[in-house]
Amino acid sequence: DVDVILNLPKTGEQRSLVTILSSTGSVPRSAGACMTVTRDRRITGSIGGGCSESEIAAGAAENTGTGR
Repeated sequence: DVDVILNLPKTGEQRSLVTILSSTGSVPRSAGACMTVTRDRRITGSIGGGCSESEIAAGAAENTGTGR
């Protein structure tokens, strides 16, 4: 998933990086999966899809550029 980060367009646009640190049970993506989210919710990469990814992306978009 490092490829997600290395292949981002060099636009200078702020993004949040979301990374799975650990997981338990049956999950679509394991530790190390990552995605980036822009303020307007454009996503590059995936941490697993579905409702959970959508909710996490929404929170990441709200915090993009805030330093959190």
